[in-house]
Amino acid sequence: MRYSPSINDSPCCLAFLAFILLLAVAACSTGQPEMNKAGGEFDAVKTAAPSVSKVDKLQGRWRSRSDTCATIEIKGNIFLSLYNEEIVSNGVLTFVNNCQERFHDPQGEFFIVSNEADALCYHLTVVGDTFL
Repeated sequence: MRYSPSINDSPCCLAFLAFILLLAVAACSTGQPEMNKAGGEFDAVKTAAPSVSKVDKLQGRWRSRSDTCATIEIKGNIFLSLYNEEIVSNGVLTFVNNCQERFHDPQGEFFIVSNEADALCYHLTVVGDTFL
């Protein structure tokens, strides 16, 4: 049987294929999102589900055990203090490392509620499903 060279055997073709392979590897390592078959973007590397932050755990309405008329409501980072369903005060909630230094710390045990008039610091020891 006689061997007949094809274009696929040429050094030029092999160099071209090596170049394409190099581009494919480089494209995969750019950190850019890949396209799925429908054309939408998705992350190439799946990450673990994010842990629920303390701010997320605090979302909703919380009623005082000692005075059922007293309620707090947290919407995003907005803190509302209510009494008989009327807003008494409001402020912005920020987690901090402690009440003295007050450095921003999303995983901190302390939070500040600040408004135009004041900035109060609280120590959050427990966040349960039904109690603080």
